[in-house]
Amino acid sequence: MKLLYLMYRFPFPLDKGDKLRAFNFIRELSKYYEIDLLSIVDEKVDDLSKEIVKKYVKKIYEIKFSRLKIIKNLFLNLFNGKPFQNAFVYDKSIKKQVENIIENGGYDYAICLMIRPADYLKGIRIRKMLDYQDALSIGFERRSKKSNFWGRFFYQTEANRLRKYEQKIFDEYDDKIIITAEDRQYINRDDKEKIVVVPNGIDLAFFLPKNNVEKKIDLLFVGNMQYEPNVLCVKYIVQKILPIIQKSKSDVTLMIAGADPKNEVLELQRENVIITGRLNDIREAYSQGKVFLAPMQTGTGLQNKLLEAMAMRLPVVSSELCNKAINAKENIEILIGRKPEEYAQHCINLLNNSLLRDTISENALNFVKTNYSWGKNVSILKDLIDKFANT
Repeated sequence: MKLLYLMYRFPFPLDKGDKLRAFNFIRELSKYYEIDLLSIVDEKVDDLSKEIVKKYVKKIYEIKFSRLKIIKNLFLNLFNGKPFQNAFVYDKSIKKQVENIIENGGYDYAICLMIRPADYLKGIRIRKMLDYQDALSIGFERRSKKSNFWGRFFYQTEANRLRKYEQKIFDEYDDKIIITAEDRQYINRDDKEKIVVVPNGIDLAFFLPKNNVEKKIDLLFVGNMQYEPNVLCVKYIVQKILPIIQKSKSDVTLMIAGADPKNEVLELQRENVIITGRLNDIREAYSQGKVFLAPMQTGTGLQNKLLEAMAMRLPVVSSELCNKAINAKENIEILIGRKPEEYAQHCINLLNNSLLRDTISENALNFVKTNYSWGKNVSILKDLIDKFANT
């Protein structure tokens, strides 16, 4: 069977959640099918990234999307009611290219990652799957509640547009998947149960605990520091949680590791707060940390950073919002905070008690091994594709 995988962005390097999902889906599915990749990009893809992806795909279609076109689309979307998210991707001339690729490619099946590029497969006569990944509408709604007046207005407007689009695009695709059952509940359809949950996984061969590295960082947060929910999270840590911890442990250290930190993140740096920027190998950060602290207040989908930390044998302190996606056992495999004082106390307890750290981290590692194998989760996706092939 021959598949076309369509996505916004290129699936490598693995610096964003959608890239991580795409790369591992392609890698696992390539064991069973011939795959071509069609990426809509707005910047040049480096040769090394292409070489890595070429190991798993037969052909790469890299279509450049003009940033000037983005500005034009954003203006048009003010009046046509479409989500602004689609403005970053859609162009009529590219739609024609996609149609030609499918017409001449001999494909049996097409997969579209996320709703941003979903219009490109709209109306095309091929069996196709939409991977919602997460419910973008609820993500924007949550951001609106954490923003100032103008931010609230924009995020709520976009949330409303996305909710309508998520509902409407459903009918254009034969099959639908999403990362978590929690996100599926926010897709505004009576028949939302038709969306199959296909969780993310973790590469346990890559994220291996390192026992010979000095744990010189007390608290660690990892994430793409252009992503607004991550920015809000680290500000919450530094402004609300850290001062409480410092009353008991004045010398506590915090590392914030992740690509492209915004100025408001850089401004958080001080003697005991380290902002690393992009690291060549994110495992360096995980290996140095004693406690992984991720009190996410907004965002959607599954936070891969939690799984990575657990795989690297780090005890995780996080929010109910995050744990709804991964379903770890509270106080056994993960510690949950609901207000700054609770987050702070969990961190203090873990830093003061190495036995507690070891117990929680070992339980978390076993939890990830049991539930979050890429091979196991992609098998759900393969079953869906094969079901079509056998009808």
